[in-house]
Amino acid sequence: MSRCTEPFDPRADLKMEVDSADGFLLATVSGPVSPDRILELFKSACDAAVATGFQKILVDCLEVTGELSLRERHALGKEVVEYQHSNQMSLKMAFLGKEPVMNGVGVATGQNRGLDVELFSDRQRALAWLHDLNSRTV
Repeated sequence: MSRCTEPFDPRADLKMEVDSADGFLLATVSGPVSPDRILELFKSACDAAVATGFQKILVDCLEVTGELSLRERHALGKEVVEYQHSNQMSLKMAFLGKEPVMNGVGVATGQNRGLDVELFSDRQRALAWLHDLNSRTV
């Protein structure tokens, strides 16, 4: 299993560890959320998946703290979709998180724009969805 950690960013303590897993990329995010930094990390996870040949990503946000506004959540979902489309990516993404950090607004925005994405609060359900060939949400 390979592992890399994003370098420390003085603007925020939000960090991400990336691991190869059984057929998917595991991106574990932790620390206080900020809109710009979380977008950077999500883009980085997409890039890492493509670079390592994965088409599926589990983004574990259970250790993220704080909240984004509804506008920031909507914008985050939109930006991830635009990033994937502009880079011709077709990734299946499962987000693991709980309220108040994750409330589904960004995921719904992504789904409404064609992204294959879902939000889970249970790791086993997220993994089952990732591995299910018939689980496309859009």
